[in-house]
Amino acid sequence: MSRISHDTPMRAYDHIANLLQEAGGADGRISRADKDKLIAKLEAEGRGTEALAAKNLFTMIDARDAGAGNVVTAYDLKRDRSYVEAKLLENRDVNANGFSKAEIAKMSTTGRALVELGQALAVEASRGRVAHATPERGLMHVATMIRKAAQEDLITSRADIDAFAAKLMGEGRGTEALAFRTFAGFIDNRDAAPGARITDADITKAVDYASSTMLRKKDGNDNGYSKDEIANFSTSAKAFLIIGQLVEAGVLDSSMPLEGKAVQAVLSKHFKGQEFDQMGSEGGVGMRAVHRAGSFDAVTEQSFRKAFNMPNRDIQVVDKFTADDIRTFIENNAYAYTDGKWQKDPKAADQAFDSMSVLRSLEDLKVIITGSGDQGLLATYIVGIAPDKSMVGAQTGVVWT
Repeated sequence: MSRISHDTPMRAYDHIANLLQEAGGADGRISRADKDKLIAKLEAEGRGTEALAAKNLFTMIDARDAGAGNVVTAYDLKRDRSYVEAKLLENRDVNANGFSKAEIAKMSTTGRALVELGQALAVEASRGRVAHATPERGLMHVATMIRKAAQEDLITSRADIDAFAAKLMGEGRGTEALAFRTFAGFIDNRDAAPGARITDADITKAVDYASSTMLRKKDGNDNGYSKDEIANFSTSAKAFLIIGQLVEAGVLDSSMPLEGKAVQAVLSKHFKGQEFDQMGSEGGVGMRAVHRAGSFDAVTEQSFRKAFNMPNRDIQVVDKFTADDIRTFIENNAYAYTDGKWQKDPKAADQAFDSMSVLRSLEDLKVIITGSGDQGLLATYIVGIAPDKSMVGAQTGVVWT
């Protein structure tokens, strides 16, 4: 990450100050009730980091003048701007050359939230119609966090959710915390029995639902999301959109890279020791990450032949690699012999989930089986389109005799 200019978090401060003033009365006085209404509105719109910054800044200013009957005013917001700049932000930049990642990590929760929000505002200013992949990238980012919140038992409990959300909030990552908590709560409520917890299967089923119902169905013309369509998103979906934009802008780190070559490198690490044993195969076949440069809009037989230079190779299957296929892969690769028993292995399960999270972040994911008839080992590809329009995924095989 490149260094962040001092202007970036201060633009965020000015933005929050304006929101607070608008939330108050015409006399420029902002009550705690005004603040609470603003925070509720921001959270409902998926704007978790703005809500976090507004809450913390109001609380800080309110505490600096806590006399009976006192309220925060527009004057207070203007007066304390210099305090925030000097004490929460600039004192962390020891070389006065912009904020590095390490310097940002040492900031308070409020300082970190202002840095993220300043970057988010710059991204928001350039937004037009939004591609389907953007909120889906945010969705997968959140789903991966829910999975990683699990402990060694590979099941995400409510205690895990609370601890992970608190950690995100402490790091100033309000929008991620909001999306994490609301989506985890949605998954948890689908099985609300006492003691119920979130499993890998629960996460993948919820991702299916979110992708199709919370996101894609909102695009009436199937041409990307307009401003009006985004306005009809749920709180979680709006947060997914913001997170996806921040990932694509490089503001947030993500396990799903944007460049096809980088996706290949990540998949190469994840695929070690994994096998594909689906599509009626008579045995498992190892996985190898593949990438082909180009500018592809979808995975079709024609585009696949062009990408992999297979003008005359027989191809007998070109089909979607579905959510059920993803769940099957995770289940098949989550087990290993441990202490003489065939049982779920935490490391193997993590690895399988990570592999499928990356593949699922690709557009138009397809499985392609080459060859003709039952010829034994048939080269098989699971590929999709990366954000840079290259084709990337896995080469494996099925055994049909």
